[in-house]
Order: sequence, then structure tokens, then C-alpha cells
Amino acid sequence: MATTKQRNLAAIITASRREDATPALTAARRATAARVAVADANLAAAKRIAKVSTREVAKAGSHAVLIVPDAHFPFNDQAATDLVVKIAELVRPARIVSLGDTLEAAAWTCHAPRSIPEEAVHKFSLEVEQAGAWIDRVRSAARTEPSWAYLEGNHEAHVERECLRLGSIGRAISDLVSPKNLLMRGRPWMTWTPYVQESNPDRRAPTSRSSLGLSHHKITTDLYAIHGWSLAKNFAQKNLELLRNASVCSGHAHRVQSVTERDPVSGKLLHSWSPGCLSLLQPAWAHIGGPTLWSHAISVVFCEDACLTKSDPKWTPYTISISRGECTLPGGTSIRV
Repeated sequence: MATTKQRNLAAIITASRREDATPALTAARRATAARVAVADANLAAAKRIAKVSTREVAKAGSHAVLIVPDAHFPFNDQAATDLVVKIAELVRPARIVSLGDTLEAAAWTCHAPRSIPEEAVHKFSLEVEQAGAWIDRVRSAARTEPSWAYLEGNHEAHVERECLRLGSIGRAISDLVSPKNLLMRGRPWMTWTPYVQESNPDRRAPTSRSSLGLSHHKITTDLYAIHGWSLAKNFAQKNLELLRNASVCSGHAHRVQSVTERDPVSGKLLHSWSPGCLSLLQPAWAHIGGPTLWSHAISVVFCEDACLTKSDPKWTPYTISISRGECTLPGGTSIRV
């Protein structure tokens, strides 16, 4: 049997070992706790990122349509066009609609320059390259392989007009300089709506809206996208009066404007609006004797998936204003470049 002295000595040795082990054990626990805290923080951050990345995405049974207005490359506003790429990344549209005048087609205008600063000194190929690269960036950012409906604007249409003015030689080279051919080349997902739509060849009274000489793209069965029919002060109201019994989204005027009316017979709301532009807000060629009233914006329309088959589909439009490279999306996400 161990003596009392031996037992006391063993107790002292055991206690000392415990004291020696305690700092190491505490350090290990602290390291483990730190790793757990970092993991928890990373998980929480991932959840926040996931929430933000899906906050702006259309819910099940619906999809988003991104509508981009006039950009006038190479006279685009760089911050505004860059922001559209970020918007596409967050909204993840299933369809993209361009309202036209993505190209400036500066060399094809029939108006002579009235000052040196406004004279076009760049090549037409530069416009096509910059616009095409931006189109590819926006579509790639969406990560949904969206279709791209391009409504030809009056600036793209200048090319065909000037080719006709050149006579037979202009007709011979028209396919080589056609904005449609240049922008659609290598982009099978793009469709093109011409600025001037053909009417019925037999010139009989149209039996439906689709047979009218009305250049448009259907976003839904009751929502039309057009380049623009008016530059009046109240152009949104004018467009709605011209279309009468459907809603319309337009570009061309470069101003953000909207009007909503109720059909007194059906009780249905009819909307007419424009998401402004993505171009420079005070370009040299804007001869108005003062500042423009143009502003930057884009539109997003959330539509039910059956919006192109139902006669009265559900859809909700949002116009997203862009101010100095910043905007806030419908779900509350603020982004900037």
C-alpha cells in the first residue's frame, strides 16, 4: 500500500499535469471555436448572397422580360450600359427586347453636320462591334440563354434609306452594310423586326392586328413593344391613343414617361410607357437650344408563362431609373458601377 507521503506526491504530480494541460486544451478549444465561428459567418454570408441573387428573379410559373431602350453606340453612356449587364445578372430574364437605335449609324444620316464636334469621325464597323459586344455581355450575364428581340429603330433604318438613295450600287451593297445582317450574324437567338413592316400584299383591309403594317413585337398578347410613333411632349399618351385597346412600351423619345388608363367597357388597365435611353444625355448633335430632358432607365416586365397564349394574361411592368450609374431593382437590391 502507498504511504500518505506517496499519495500526496501523486496528487501533486497529477495536479501539475492538469495545470500544464489546461492552457493547451484552452487554446485548442479556442481554435475550434474560431473555426466554427468563421464557418457560421461564411454560411450566413452565403445565405445572404443567395437571397440577394434570387430576390430579383421571377417566381415559378412566370418569367422576366428585360426591355432595353436606345443606346446609340458609340455615343452610349458607359455607366448606364454597364449597369444593364449587372441588372441582367440579377434579374435573369428569359427574354430580352431591344427597342431599337442601339446603333447611331452616324455616317448614314441625311442631316449635314452643323458643327465640328458632331461630325462623325468613327467607322460604322466600330458601332457594330461595340453594340454587338454589349449585346453578348448582357445575354451572357443573364445565364438563362434568353432570346433577343430586336426592333429596328429609325437610326438603323437610315442605312437602308441611304442605300436606296445611291441607286443600283446602293442596292447591290445593301446586304453588306445591313444592320440586321451585321448584328444577327452568329447570333441565332436574335430575331429582327424591321422599322417598316410590310402590309397585306393584296392591299385588302386587314382582318387582324398581325396583318397591319404595324412594326411591333408582342411581349404578351396585350402588350406591344415598338420603337416609337411620336416625339410629342406627351408621347406616351399619344401612343396609347393610337393603339387604343392594348398596352405599349416604346423607345425613340429618350424620356422616361408613363400613362395608365382604364378601359371603361372591360375595366382593364392599359399602360403606355417609355424607359428613356442609355445614350449620352447631351450629345453634340442634340440641337434644341438648351439641355435635353432625357434620362436613363430600363424596364422589366414580369409575365406569367402563358402570356403569349392567354387573351388577358397577368403581367406587371417596372421602370428602373438609372441615376449616375446607380439603380434600385424591384426587389429592393441597389447596384452601382
